[in-house]
Amino acid sequence: MDEQRGSGAQVVGGQPRATVGAGYGVTDEVWRALEPEARAAAARERGALLRTALVTGVLVLLGIGVLWSGAFSPRLSGGDNSGYDAGSPGARAHLQFDLHNDGVVTEHVTRWALPVPGVEVTGVSPDPLEVAPRSQQKVDLQIRVTDCTRATGEARTWLATHPVDGPGLRVWSRRPWGEAAATVTPPGSMAEMVLMACGVDLSKE
Repeated sequence: MDEQRGSGAQVVGGQPRATVGAGYGVTDEVWRALEPEARAAAARERGALLRTALVTGVLVLLGIGVLWSGAFSPRLSGGDNSGYDAGSPGARAHLQFDLHNDGVVTEHVTRWALPVPGVEVTGVSPDPLEVAPRSQQKVDLQIRVTDCTRATGEARTWLATHPVDGPGLRVWSRRPWGEAAATVTPPGSMAEMVLMACGVDLSKE
C-alpha cells in the first residue's frame, strides 16, 4: 500500500481515498459539498434580518406619524392672547386663550378639567367646540372655586414647583371608539388665577 503524505488523502491501489476531517467524523468531500449550502444559508439569514429590520423601521416611523397626526391622542396646545380675571373670593374665574389644533383631524372637544382640588370648569364658549386641523379657536372658560382652602394650597405648591406654566387643563376630544385626553397649558399661570379667585394678594406671595 502506497501512502501519499501532505495532501490529507491516502492512495490505495493507485486511487486516492478520502480522509476523515480531524475530530468531526466527516470526510473532506462532505465538508466541501456543505460549504456552498452554508454560504447560501448565511446569505438567506442576512437577507431575512435585513427585511425584518426594514419592516420594523417602517412600522416605527408609521407609529410616530400616527401619534404626531393626532389620530389617537389630540394634539392641542394653548396659544397667545391668554388672559383672565376673577370675581369675588371663592366664586368664579374667567379664562380666555387660543386653542391650537396641531394635528390633522378635527377635534370635537367634549369636556374640560383643571387638576386642582376644589376647582371645577363650569362652562365653555363656544359650545360645542370644534377646532379644525392646523387651526385655532378662541376659547372662553368659566371656572368656579368650590373650596378655597384646598385650592390655594395646591396653587401655591404649583407656583413653587412650576412658576411659569402651572397646572395644565385636561381636555377630552371625541373619537370613534370613545374619548381621548390631552393636556393643554395656556400662557399665563392658572395657579395665579386660582389664588386671585380666592382673594389672595399675589404681591405678597
